Amino acid sequence: MLTEKTKNAFLCIELLDETRTDAFHLALNELAESVSRNLGGSVKVEVLDIQHREMTILG
Repeated sequence: MLTEKTKNAFLCIELLDETRTDAFHLALNELAESVSRNLGGSVKVEVLDIQHREMTILG
């Protein structure tokens, strides 16, 4: 749960229908902009798939 005391958060969206890739990327961008605008801080968007199986969350 996000609260006023939250320092770090991980939010995700899953693409279930591969024909909706454009809508998926639009939703990712809208989420990133909304979080940045309303909560402040920095936002990093990463997409994981078969070619990109991992990411660094903090580091």
